[in-house]
Amino acid sequence: MFDYVALTGTMQDRMIEWIDHLHERLVAPAVVAGGRYLAPEAPGAATRIRPQSLAGFSFPAGAAWQATGWLA
Repeated sequence: MFDYVALTGTMQDRMIEWIDHLHERLVAPAVVAGGRYLAPEAPGAATRIRPQSLAGFSFPAGAAWQATGWLA
């Protein structure tokens, strides 16, 4: 999106990286349609993490860490 808006003004011959497994953790994840990012509907970079994900993965008390047995 930045490349199109601020640098080249074209979407020709552009590629994007898509990390799908993180979308369930974000409040407003990025959206891709037709191989292109859609402009966000709200300001920001779509990086706000859901509170339940923060709690579950916070170190060292998060359930994800407790389940590993590394902290025993």
